[in-house]
Amino acid sequence: MTDLSKISKEAFKPYLNQQLHLVFADGLVPAALTEIVEMDTYSPLERQSFYIMIRIDPEFPLFNQGIYRLNFSDQIHMDVFIVPIGPDSQGQRYQIIFS
Repeated sequence: MTDLSKISKEAFKPYLNQQLHLVFADGLVPAALTEIVEMDTYSPLERQSFYIMIRIDPEFPLFNQGIYRLNFSDQIHMDVFIVPIGPDSQGQRYQIIFS
């Protein structure tokens, strides 16, 4: 398990615009990491707060906010809280905040 309090936005840069997977009750759902954004907010952690946006193809149903496993590869995964933000022209967007 990854310690989310120590992960920085730089850790996500190699996965920008790459395919990853969210693990839902129905199985793996392909997703793409579309944005990494630093937030101008206070954080008691050693790193700056940030969020990432992921997109899921519109063929999949809207998933509720909650904790889901995000798989980057066979060896790299983390459990994160995702929030549905809304659709765009390419699918449903979800936000994951690291604060």
